[in-house]
Amino acid sequence: MQSIRLIFVLISCFLSFASLADIPKKKIAVLYSYPKGEWYYGIQRGVQETLGKYAQDRYTFFDYLYDYEGLKFKSKKTQSAEIERIVNEVLKVDPDYIVINDDEAVDKFIDKFPKTKPVILNAINQQPAHSEWAKGRDTSHFCGIVEHYPIEESLKMVSLMVKDVRQMSVVSSEGDSSKIVSKMFQEIKSNKMSEVKVREIYLKTSWEDWKTSFREINTKDQIAWILVPYEVFDKKGKQVSLDEMANWIKSNVKIPLLGILSIHTKMGFLAAISVDPYGLGKQAAEIIIQVEKGGRCSQIGFAKSKYHSFEVNTDEVNRLGLKVPDSFIGVAKFVKTSQDGLKR
Repeated sequence: MQSIRLIFVLISCFLSFASLADIPKKKIAVLYSYPKGEWYYGIQRGVQETLGKYAQDRYTFFDYLYDYEGLKFKSKKTQSAEIERIVNEVLKVDPDYIVINDDEAVDKFIDKFPKTKPVILNAINQQPAHSEWAKGRDTSHFCGIVEHYPIEESLKMVSLMVKDVRQMSVVSSEGDSSKIVSKMFQEIKSNKMSEVKVREIYLKTSWEDWKTSFREINTKDQIAWILVPYEVFDKKGKQVSLDEMANWIKSNVKIPLLGILSIHTKMGFLAAISVDPYGLGKQAAEIIIQVEKGGRCSQIGFAKSKYHSFEVNTDEVNRLGLKVPDSFIGVAKFVKTSQDGLKR
């Protein structure tokens, strides 16, 4: 009798495995705005590992790069051709889900895919209702994640290391992302009850203007924030590399600098509470899992990013003679200034 039961169990297991093998894998198309670096690979791992844990080997991933930085100075014809090439490749794959990362790719591809496909807009700077790319478009069938920078929490954490911070300033480039994030500091600047005053918000494209801003900051502020260090140009119109920027800042800026990107601590800044790229990928995958369980993109809507990374640069801690509070242990990630080429 036991042998007969064992045979039935084995047959049942075989049929279950056979039926699973017959189920086609779900296809996930992921579009990126920036070249392959920390941001790209972090989101990629977050999506793939989270879905892999949810249902192992049930998903196939297809990655596409729309190199916004490399293409923005190209002709419109070249840009259009690249958009068309990527769209055709995605449509040929016929994915079950499409994830579009960052406003730059969203702006180019939001109208290019069938509305019947769940499309997750990931790492966008603000709610669609306030975004330029959303004007005149129906975005009700999309869902996704809006980048949220915990500025107030960052100040509280940093104040445990840097004492007597009364005044700060902000430096960034002039792009849309800079303007959006700087609004948070503008609100602090307008708040007369805020303990730390925002003296000035410098949004500049010229590297010479950045240098002038830093010289003023050195004499007037106790700390400063750097938001977006990209699209800053020298006198010849060449974009200043992160390495060049980091070297000049290290030699000329004497006060602690804070950032909102992981790249900032690698450049030598004291600390950064950043939106974690792996977390963005994880959160996008969690939306896909919600849909897999019967949810609809139109019902899910847009949520703030919820996974953040608090990094402290130990080289800068030592240079400034600061002390890392015990409460940071297990909370902060401790890093050193990067000696390699810096990439987004």
